[in-house]
Amino acid sequence: MLFKTGIVQPKYPNNFHQSSETINDMLYYIKNMSGYLDLIILPEYSNCPGAGSRAGALKSLDTNLGFYKQLCNIAAEKNVNIAANLLLNKNGNLYNTTVLIDRNGCKVYEYNKTHLSYNEIKEFGIKAGSEIGFFLLEGIRICFATCFELYFAEYFEKISYYKPDIIIIPSYQRSEYSDILRRQASGRALDAEAYILRSSYSMGKNSIKGGCSLVASPEGEIIMDAGQDYGLFFCSFEIGLKRKRPAAYDLEEYGSRQIIEKFRNASLYRISGPSCRSSNLPFPRIIAHRGLSGLCPENTLPSFGAAVAAGAHEIEFDIWGSKDNKLVICHDKSIDRTSNGKGDICNLEWSFLSNLDTGCWFGKG
Repeated sequence: MLFKTGIVQPKYPNNFHQSSETINDMLYYIKNMSGYLDLIILPEYSNCPGAGSRAGALKSLDTNLGFYKQLCNIAAEKNVNIAANLLLNKNGNLYNTTVLIDRNGCKVYEYNKTHLSYNEIKEFGIKAGSEIGFFLLEGIRICFATCFELYFAEYFEKISYYKPDIIIIPSYQRSEYSDILRRQASGRALDAEAYILRSSYSMGKNSIKGGCSLVASPEGEIIMDAGQDYGLFFCSFEIGLKRKRPAAYDLEEYGSRQIIEKFRNASLYRISGPSCRSSNLPFPRIIAHRGLSGLCPENTLPSFGAAVAAGAHEIEFDIWGSKDNKLVICHDKSIDRTSNGKGDICNLEWSFLSNLDTGCWFGKG
């Protein structure tokens, strides 16, 4: 299946006035494209590029309020899917969100960036997402990463579980060397057996950092590289391509993921504790009752993490269903003993349960 994509790489703005120019440039590129495309990708923070502070970002959001709506209109007019990374204000909280817009101009998916940079946390006060981004678009398996999430090999191992055809990566990465970005993209594409589509900003003709919006193939080859140019860059490729590797010298070839999954030893890769062990682990085994419940509030992530760090082989816990069919980990059928709320879990909704304090009781009495 031939897939046609367009990747936007505008000039990086150095001030608020140039930020509006950059946004207008991006809209111009896609409004005036000719021919058929399956997907267009815009870079990170495309609705407020170059914002150097939280106040500047919020000012940009107010100024460019109609940007997202224009993207939806263009998607419908041009019959193209668009992936745009936006700074979004959701109920007073800021999120770094990649929005997927379909050919009808409708939002069909959102991915909230899970690995935030220092400035995003300290300067902007952005909230991190907590879920892997995966969406099935027109039969194509798409995963999402954002900017320096490209650095996290463990994250791409998790992404690979979803067997993506494409990984979309809107980016800034102004301070990273372009050659490093290319090498990392090639390696991630090769190991994930997926095309990596990266959109960023040109940092200037002579810059050796940032830029290099690109497409890397599952064979680890850079098949499109914008360098430090700016505009809308096109690339076509065959969905379903997977590189074969020999399992060992003179043996049968397998896909990269097949070899990794077949021969990996996951329990060795954790910093502490055995974590994931095969079912043939010899007895006796150490089982942490409700996590490390003697030192931490039972059935909480700190309790489970402490158990793994202490070397527990297994963790025991109980699961209940909430009123709206969400799974809740708690020993008792009610939340009276282990939280600051009251009532049976089966009679309470997740929106209430997820805001309870489950550690306030610990160590009292």
